[in-house]
Amino acid sequence: MSTFVKDCDCKKNSYDDCKKKICEEKHKMKESRKERPITLTCGTGNSVTFDATGTLDQVVIPDPSSAIVGQVSTQALERGVSTVEIEFSSIVTFDASDQDARGALIFRLFRVCGNDEAEIVNTWTYEVVEIEDVNEIRLSNSFSFTFCECLKAVGCCSYYVEASVGGLINVETLSVSNVHISAITQ
Repeated sequence: MSTFVKDCDCKKNSYDDCKKKICEEKHKMKESRKERPITLTCGTGNSVTFDATGTLDQVVIPDPSSAIVGQVSTQALERGVSTVEIEFSSIVTFDASDQDARGALIFRLFRVCGNDEAEIVNTWTYEVVEIEDVNEIRLSNSFSFTFCECLKAVGCCSYYVEASVGGLINVETLSVSNVHISAITQ
């Protein structure tokens, strides 16, 4: 007896019926595993500088204290659930004016699908805490994140990243530059 027949109850069905049933099941499984198309969408990035000049040893919140630094749009599939991965990278630069410089930058990722309202989908914090024993310092570091979600929406969805200053001490300027954002959708 052939190996594929053991999966079928041949006492109730003929050999040909069993063979046909197993072939149909294998075909269904193969079709369900077919790769769905993958799209890569590159977004746009913006540089922003927050001027925080103020009195030493006082918390300064610049005005404006937030800005959109990157955005990307993607097309969700018309059937089923789409998987969306957002990749974001940037350079954050602190220009300190005195010792004990401190500051925080909050990155919020928003999603807007169709005519829906913007929704915060995740938040990341970049902090510099107590840069000591310096008269002037420029601190530049990369900051990046990857976010992945299963999206049930249909049609165009946009994602954007807003950077907000959480309060600065002894920092003259805080900037976000060299921003890159992309979306991979399947």
